[in-house]
Amino acid sequence: MHTIDISDVDRDGWLHLRSRGIGGSDAAGILGLSLWESPMSIWAAKTGRSEPKVLTFAMDMGNRLEPIVAELAQDELGREVTERQVMCIDDEHDYLLGNVDRWLDPDAILEIKTAGVRQIAAWEAGVPPYYEAQVRHYLMVTGRELGIVAVLLGGQELRTYEIARDPMYEDWMREAEIEFWEQHVVTDVPPPPDSAEATKKALARMYHGKKDTKVYATPEIESLLLLRDEKAKYLATIEADIIGIDNAVRAFMCDNEILLGGPAAEVLVTWKSQIRRTVDTKALKEDQPELAAKYMRESTSRTFLVK
Repeated sequence: MHTIDISDVDRDGWLHLRSRGIGGSDAAGILGLSLWESPMSIWAAKTGRSEPKVLTFAMDMGNRLEPIVAELAQDELGREVTERQVMCIDDEHDYLLGNVDRWLDPDAILEIKTAGVRQIAAWEAGVPPYYEAQVRHYLMVTGRELGIVAVLLGGQELRTYEIARDPMYEDWMREAEIEFWEQHVVTDVPPPPDSAEATKKALARMYHGKKDTKVYATPEIESLLLLRDEKAKYLATIEADIIGIDNAVRAFMCDNEILLGGPAAEVLVTWKSQIRRTVDTKALKEDQPELAAKYMRESTSRTFLVK
């Protein structure tokens, strides 16, 4: 491993450096473990086909809390935590990068996370797979033997987890990342599309549509559409069965709002009335056309419709 100093690099510069290689936060997406990314979405970002992510409030808070969590982790672990503003680069493949949060000399690294109340459950069984992939990528690049994850849960509880190097995992990861970069990024050939929501969003961002243009389906695409039709019919049958079951439960509950079951009288189903208030846009346009026009918002999207 060798490093480059990034102490004077701003966020835009850091994003530019990351675009030149595969970082820890890319690993889970390439491996199919991410909730937010996919090989297609990462490829679109690395090849300049999509804009860098906007810094959200949650991301900003994570950045602001990082030094505080690092200090808490130092107290918890009883080991000195140090910060080094460097980009780590793999000696064999210079596109394998690592931006480690903190260092625990001589043999460990510290990854810092914050999680809101709604994310606490994801940490009950240990480090979520998508964050585990990130840490293992850093271990692979740095050669360190141990990764420690310190997470602040709900702003009130600190937990630490240890991740030891796993040669088999690293071999799998390294092979996947090298293949992704050399067969897709370098060649500018997109990876095969998958079922991830991130892939759907990436395709929508890349291809905006040209009015009234047409393309003829290949035999492979026609076969896919036939397969889709079969699966859609099967799905419709399943959905009809589920609706029938739901209606049977509704009929049993009658006017009752809560259905209980089991020795502990657990809540199985709720069926409660809700009031929903909406603006009558048609009436608003008729009665107050200027006001309606003032607050009208226009957006463009592509509708995918299978005939």
